[in-house]
Amino acid sequence: MKVIKNIYELSEIKFNEVKIPVLKLIDSKKVNIKDIRVTKEATHELLEKLKNQLLKEVIESEKEGIYVEYVLKNEEKKIEVRVGRGFGAKGELAKWPTKLIRLAIFKEPPRGELKLDDIEWFEVDDNIYLFEGTPRGNCSAILFMTEDGAYLYLSEKTLESDITEIKEEEEGTEESEEE
Repeated sequence: MKVIKNIYELSEIKFNEVKIPVLKLIDSKKVNIKDIRVTKEATHELLEKLKNQLLKEVIESEKEGIYVEYVLKNEEKKIEVRVGRGFGAKGELAKWPTKLIRLAIFKEPPRGELKLDDIEWFEVDDNIYLFEGTPRGNCSAILFMTEDGAYLYLSEKTLESDITEIKEEEEGTEESEEE
C-alpha cells in the first residue's frame, strides 16, 4: 500500500456575494514512508505507528496558508489512516477535505421537501475541496454536494431563528396542556 500526500492551499470561492472558505488541491502524489510496510493484514498497533509517523511528517512540512494531508487506503479503497494539519479557518464544514462538486445557496431557510431539480446549482472547479471555515455573506443556508455526500450549512442567524421557533412551539404546547 502507498500513502498519498495531498497538499492544499487555503482559498475562497464566491457565488452570489457569498464567500466560502475552501481548499485548493495544488499537489497530490504517492509517497513512501520509511521503516513502515503496511500489508493487507495491518494490525491496529501498526496503523497507530504509521499514524504517529505521518503526523510527524505533517508537522515538519507545516506552512501558513497550506494544509497537508496523508491518506492511506487499502486494496478496497477504504481509508485506513488519515492525518492532516494546517492553519485553516475555524469551523467545520466537513470532517476531512472532500472534493466539492457543486453547491446551492439559499437566501431563505429551506423548508419542507426540497426537489434537487428545482435548486439553482453552482458548479465549482475540479480541484476545490470543502473542509473548514465559516461562509460569509447574505445566506441562510448552503447545500454542498461532495464526492462523499451532501452537507448542509445553516447560518448562525438561521439556527437562532429555528431555536426560537422550537421554544415558542414548546411553550404553546405547555399552555394548551394546562388549560
